[in-house]
Amino acid sequence: MLWERRPLTDQEVQLFLADLASILLARLLGEIIAGILLGPTLFHGKITVTLFPVTLRPPLSALANLGVVMFMFAVGYLLDLRLIRRRERVAASLSACSIILPLSPGIELGAWLASRHHAHRVLPFALFVSTAMSVTTFPLLARILTDRGMHRTRIGGLALASAANWLSRTG
Repeated sequence: MLWERRPLTDQEVQLFLADLASILLARLLGEIIAGILLGPTLFHGKITVTLFPVTLRPPLSALANLGVVMFMFAVGYLLDLRLIRRRERVAASLSACSIILPLSPGIELGAWLASRHHAHRVLPFALFVSTAMSVTTFPLLARILTDRGMHRTRIGGLALASAANWLSRTG
Protein backbone atom coordinates (compact mmCIF):
# COMPACT_ATOMS: atom_id res chain seq x y z
CA MET A 1 0.00 0.00 0.00
CA LEU A 2 1.36 3.41 -0.94
CA TRP A 3 0.17 5.17 2.18
CA GLU A 4 1.19 3.51 5.38
CA ARG A 5 -1.19 3.77 8.30
CA ARG A 6 1.15 5.68 10.54
CA PRO A 7 1.17 9.23 11.79
CA LEU A 8 2.96 11.75 9.62
CA THR A 9 6.31 12.95 10.88
CA ASP A 10 6.79 16.62 11.73
CA GLN A 11 8.70 17.08 8.50
CA GLU A 12 5.90 15.47 6.48
CA VAL A 13 3.29 17.67 8.16
CA GLN A 14 5.36 20.76 7.33
CA LEU A 15 5.73 19.63 3.74
CA PHE A 16 2.00 18.84 3.56
CA LEU A 17 1.17 22.39 4.70
CA ALA A 18 3.72 23.81 2.25
CA ASP A 19 2.08 21.74 -0.50
CA LEU A 20 -1.33 23.16 0.38
CA ALA A 21 0.08 26.68 0.35
CA SER A 22 1.73 26.14 -3.03
CA ILE A 23 -1.51 24.74 -4.45
CA LEU A 24 -3.50 27.72 -3.15
CA LEU A 25 -0.92 30.16 -4.49
CA ALA A 26 -1.14 28.38 -7.82
CA ARG A 27 -4.62 29.83 -8.23
CA LEU A 28 -3.00 33.25 -8.44
CA LEU A 29 -0.62 32.13 -11.20
CA GLY A 30 -3.25 30.38 -13.20
CA GLU A 31 -3.98 26.71 -12.89
CA ILE A 32 -2.51 25.61 -16.20
CA ILE A 33 0.78 27.41 -15.67
CA ALA A 34 0.95 26.16 -12.09
CA GLY A 35 0.21 22.62 -13.23
CA ILE A 36 3.09 22.80 -15.67
CA LEU A 37 5.43 24.27 -13.04
CA LEU A 38 4.44 21.94 -10.18
CA GLY A 39 3.64 18.84 -12.22
CA PRO A 40 5.87 16.25 -13.85
CA THR A 41 6.33 18.24 -17.07
CA LEU A 42 9.42 20.25 -16.19
CA PHE A 43 12.78 18.90 -15.01
CA HIS A 44 11.69 15.28 -15.48
CA GLY A 45 9.35 15.45 -12.49
CA LYS A 46 11.99 16.37 -9.90
CA ILE A 47 9.87 19.25 -8.59
CA THR A 48 6.87 16.93 -8.24
CA VAL A 49 8.85 14.26 -6.39
CA THR A 50 10.34 16.87 -4.04
CA LEU A 51 7.13 18.78 -3.32
CA PHE A 52 4.71 15.87 -3.43
CA PRO A 53 6.44 12.71 -2.16
CA VAL A 54 4.64 9.38 -2.38
CA THR A 55 3.77 9.43 1.33
CA LEU A 56 1.83 12.69 0.96
CA ARG A 57 -0.04 11.93 -2.25
CA PRO A 58 -2.91 9.95 -0.69
CA PRO A 59 -3.82 12.65 1.89
CA LEU A 60 -3.47 15.36 -0.78
CA SER A 61 -5.63 13.33 -3.15
CA ALA A 62 -8.25 12.79 -0.45
CA LEU A 63 -8.29 16.51 0.29
CA ALA A 64 -8.62 17.30 -3.43
CA ASN A 65 -11.55 14.89 -3.77
CA LEU A 66 -13.21 16.44 -0.74
CA GLY A 67 -12.75 19.88 -2.32
CA VAL A 68 -14.41 18.74 -5.55
CA VAL A 69 -17.34 17.23 -3.64
CA MET A 70 -17.80 20.41 -1.59
CA PHE A 71 -17.59 22.53 -4.75
CA MET A 72 -20.22 20.41 -6.49
CA PHE A 73 -22.55 20.65 -3.48
CA ALA A 74 -22.10 24.43 -3.49
CA VAL A 75 -22.92 24.61 -7.21
CA GLY A 76 -26.00 22.46 -6.69
CA TYR A 77 -27.09 24.62 -3.79
CA LEU A 78 -26.68 27.80 -5.84
CA LEU A 79 -28.51 26.41 -8.88
CA ASP A 80 -31.76 28.29 -9.38
CA LEU A 81 -34.34 25.63 -10.30
CA ARG A 82 -36.68 28.27 -11.73
CA LEU A 83 -34.24 28.60 -14.64
CA ILE A 84 -34.89 25.04 -15.79
CA ARG A 85 -38.58 24.53 -15.06
CA ARG A 86 -40.52 23.21 -18.08
CA ARG A 87 -37.25 22.49 -19.88
CA GLU A 88 -36.77 18.92 -18.73
CA ARG A 89 -36.77 17.53 -22.29
CA VAL A 90 -34.14 20.01 -23.39
CA ALA A 91 -32.03 19.10 -20.36
CA ALA A 92 -32.40 15.39 -21.17
CA SER A 93 -31.44 15.97 -24.83
CA LEU A 94 -28.41 17.99 -23.81
CA SER A 95 -27.53 15.27 -21.34
CA ALA A 96 -27.60 12.60 -24.06
CA CYS A 97 -25.45 14.75 -26.32
CA SER A 98 -23.00 15.39 -23.49
CA ILE A 99 -22.51 11.64 -23.29
CA ILE A 100 -22.17 10.95 -27.01
CA LEU A 101 -19.87 13.86 -27.87
CA PRO A 102 -17.01 13.08 -25.45
CA LEU A 103 -17.44 9.29 -25.73
CA SER A 104 -16.97 9.08 -29.48
CA PRO A 105 -13.64 10.91 -29.76
CA GLY A 106 -12.59 9.36 -26.44
CA ILE A 107 -12.93 5.87 -27.86
CA GLU A 108 -10.88 6.89 -30.89
CA LEU A 109 -8.24 8.54 -28.71
CA GLY A 110 -8.15 5.50 -26.41
CA ALA A 111 -7.70 3.11 -29.35
CA TRP A 112 -4.91 5.30 -30.77
CA LEU A 113 -3.17 5.50 -27.39
CA ALA A 114 -3.54 1.76 -26.88
CA SER A 115 -1.90 1.07 -30.23
CA ARG A 116 0.96 3.49 -29.50
CA HIS A 117 1.63 1.95 -26.09
CA HIS A 118 1.07 -1.65 -27.14
CA ALA A 119 -1.87 -2.28 -24.78
CA HIS A 120 -3.02 -5.89 -24.87
CA ARG A 121 -6.73 -5.15 -24.42
CA VAL A 122 -7.65 -2.20 -26.62
CA LEU A 123 -11.43 -2.01 -26.04
CA PRO A 124 -11.37 -1.75 -22.22
CA PHE A 125 -8.61 0.86 -22.43
CA ALA A 126 -10.50 2.88 -25.05
CA LEU A 127 -13.70 2.71 -22.99
CA PHE A 128 -11.80 3.84 -19.89
CA VAL A 129 -10.35 6.87 -21.71
CA SER A 130 -13.71 7.85 -23.19
CA THR A 131 -15.49 7.48 -19.86
CA ALA A 132 -12.83 9.53 -18.11
CA MET A 133 -13.27 12.27 -20.69
CA SER A 134 -17.03 12.25 -20.18
CA VAL A 135 -17.01 12.21 -16.39
CA THR A 136 -14.50 14.99 -15.95
CA THR A 137 -16.55 17.39 -18.05
CA PHE A 138 -19.17 18.05 -15.35
CA PRO A 139 -16.91 19.56 -12.67
CA LEU A 140 -15.09 21.45 -15.40
CA LEU A 141 -18.35 22.80 -16.80
CA ALA A 142 -19.53 23.79 -13.33
CA ARG A 143 -16.24 25.54 -12.63
CA ILE A 144 -16.30 27.51 -15.87
CA LEU A 145 -19.91 28.57 -15.38
CA THR A 146 -19.43 29.65 -11.77
CA ASP A 147 -16.14 31.45 -12.49
CA ARG A 148 -17.87 33.45 -15.19
CA GLY A 149 -21.04 33.98 -13.13
CA MET A 150 -23.10 32.13 -15.72
CA HIS A 151 -24.59 29.55 -13.34
CA ARG A 152 -27.41 32.01 -12.58
CA THR A 153 -28.35 32.50 -16.24
CA ARG A 154 -30.95 30.44 -18.09
CA ILE A 155 -28.41 28.74 -20.36
CA GLY A 156 -25.95 28.12 -17.50
CA GLY A 157 -28.65 26.59 -15.32
CA LEU A 158 -29.79 24.41 -18.19
CA ALA A 159 -26.24 23.25 -18.86
CA LEU A 160 -25.70 22.38 -15.19
CA ALA A 161 -29.06 20.60 -15.00
CA SER A 162 -28.31 18.48 -18.06
CA ALA A 163 -24.86 17.62 -16.76
CA ALA A 164 -26.27 16.73 -13.35
CA ASN A 165 -28.94 14.61 -15.06
CA TRP A 166 -26.23 12.68 -16.89
CA LEU A 167 -24.14 12.33 -13.74
CA SER A 168 -27.09 11.02 -11.72
CA ARG A 169 -27.77 8.34 -14.34
CA THR A 170 -24.19 7.13 -14.60
CA GLY A 171 -23.49 7.09 -10.88
